[in-house]
Amino acid sequence: MEGQEKKPVNWFAGKQYDDFVRDIREVSDNLPKFFPHYKNQGYETAGFVWWQGHKDQALPYCRIYQKNLVRLIKVLQEDFKVPKLYSSWQPSPSADGNSKGQD
Repeated sequence: MEGQEKKPVNWFAGKQYDDFVRDIREVSDNLPKFFPHYKNQGYETAGFVWWQGHKDQALPYCRIYQKNLVRLIKVLQEDFKVPKLYSSWQPSPSADGNSKGQD
């Protein structure tokens, strides 16, 4: 509001991705901490699940969603050095229960 001190916002483009990757690395680098029965038997990153929010179903974002999802998968493959990274995609329904994007 005008006349009030502006509070810093802890958000920037790419923050969700950075947080996602940080959390994955935190767990994968410390498996015994998160999984006490883990006995250093190794692991393989084979895939991920992506739960898509409803904000990308509206114009103009729905028109570029597929391109952005392909880009996300490619970047994850590069960041985690996994050339064949499998993904499962689940759209979330909108507030009215419609999970279809707009044209």
